[in-house]
Amino acid sequence: MVPVTIKMTVPQKEKLSELGGAPWVRERIDKAKPPKK
Repeated sequence: MVPVTIKMTVPQKEKLSELGGAPWVRERIDKAKPPKK
């Protein structure tokens, strides 16, 4: 894995923590369909 930095508001960071943090983000990315070109 590689570290990734993103900017977000304090409420967004709090919500991210409630949702499960980095593992939640990785799971969402893995499940997402790639955009059509």
